Parts: sequence; structure tokens; C-alpha cells
Amino acid sequence: MFATKLKTLRLTAKMNQSDLAEILHVERSTVSRWESGTSMPAVSMIERIAEVFDVRIDYLMGKEVVVETAKIPVIGKVQAGLPVEAVEEILAYEYIPAEMAESGEFFGLMVKGDSMSPRMIEGDTVIVRRQSDIRSGDVAVVLVGNEDATVKKVIKHEDGITLIAFNPAYPPRFFTLREVINTPVEILGKVVELRGKF
Repeated sequence: MFATKLKTLRLTAKMNQSDLAEILHVERSTVSRWESGTSMPAVSMIERIAEVFDVRIDYLMGKEVVVETAKIPVIGKVQAGLPVEAVEEILAYEYIPAEMAESGEFFGLMVKGDSMSPRMIEGDTVIVRRQSDIRSGDVAVVLVGNEDATVKKVIKHEDGITLIAFNPAYPPRFFTLREVINTPVEILGKVVELRGKF
């Protein structure tokens, strides 16, 4: 199994045996023996090979770990009065570990604008656990009145809450407790993961 994995990785990387031997500081014949299955490298060398090809040692040894996943929708916007499950604008799907999915309800939201840059940029996706309350200091998806949902850091005070953008060009927005109720300002969920796009 190791021999086949090594040869496949080498060919995919468009290397010949001499190229790989030079990187690993071994003879070409040594790489040839590994790929033919007539010898095996030491554990330290297997670790080095895994680093070169940016794979896990388990993968090289044929012990692939299967992670159960769940599919969640990525939406472009959330508007006031419209529950997430009613949104028809599904842009894509993301996969999260099944263990995570079992811990609550999740959805993805595509970041728009630059208010959360440089940490989050337009086109990134945030993975959100649906919940109506969060701890002070958490990053959350928030609905403010009739605006689309926004991603902001939420700071709680005795007399209200402040929504803070990461981009200093956007001033913090403070809402009194009365404004939270009347506007309203609604927490849709906590951001638990950021997935950047290139």
C-alpha cells in the first residue's frame, strides 16, 4: 500500500525518482526499492515524505480516516422576518463533521462587504450554530431591523449591546435594551468557524 501511495504522490507532483531522492537526501535506487515494495523507509523518513507531499502519515500507510460529515446550506443573505430554512438563495453547500452537526442546527453564510476585514473578507463563508443568545465577546450573525443579517462581534452591557466590526473604518453600533426589543436586534447564531476562499 505504501509503495503505491508513494508512486502516485510522486507522479501527481510531476517528480521523477531522482527528484524525490534529492529532496529526501537518499539514492534514487532507494526510492525505487520503496516504490517496488522491496523495502520500507524508517519511520522518520515516512514522516519526512508525508511533509513533502503534505499528507498524513495514516494516508501514506493506507490507514485513511473516514470522517462522517453532514451537508449544510450556504446562503447569501438573511432578511428580517424570514427564517433561515425559508431562504431560497442557497449559493453552495459546506460539509461539517457529523459530530458537530449532532450538537445543534448549523448553516453557512457568505460574507459580504468589508466590515469584518481583514479577518473575514467578502466571499468567505462563516459556519453558524443557530442560537438566540451568545456570550459577550462572541462573533455572531445578527439581524438589525429590516437590514440583511450582519456578522459582528457582540459586546453585552447592562443597558444594551454593541455590535463591533473588525474593520476600524466602521464605528461600533450601540443599541439600548429598548432598541434591542423595538428595532429589533436579533441574534441568529454564533459563528463557530471561518472558511476562506481563494
